[in-house]
Amino acid sequence: MKEGDSTIEGASNLVNHATEFYKSLFGPAQGNAFPLSEDLWDANERVTEEDNIMLTKPFSETEIKAALFQMERNKATGTDKIPIEFYQHCWDIIKEDILELFRDFHEGRLDVSRLNYGIITLLPKTQNAKKNTTIQTYLSSELSLQMDHQGPHIEG
Repeated sequence: MKEGDSTIEGASNLVNHATEFYKSLFGPAQGNAFPLSEDLWDANERVTEEDNIMLTKPFSETEIKAALFQMERNKATGTDKIPIEFYQHCWDIIKEDILELFRDFHEGRLDVSRLNYGIITLLPKTQNAKKNTTIQTYLSSELSLQMDHQGPHIEG
């Protein structure tokens, strides 16, 4: 594969080059991360300690069940091919597993690295493709956990 005036050869070098190319293409732009100053907001614009405690407390069974049962039925399934009706109908059987999942998430023990995991497959558009621009990108997204787009509903 050609990159400017140089040639990239060998499987591991091609994988590294493709990885870096697509990281830069799909990753965050340089300079997007910036620190926030403590005095950015006035005191009356900040979350109070009481609100912070409420917002960061563990999810309750009531909240999780309410969010699950608010999800619209008869919609397209996720990659696991299990419709929401299954989770709603079998709640009493599977609720401990679902509650454990939310506990692990809240405590930082849930591996969410594959939540928005995608496999990028490079398909040459022409025979003997030598540049990234002559390679078609196919992104296959795999969501192992399907969440309601509105998120959990918190009452109180």
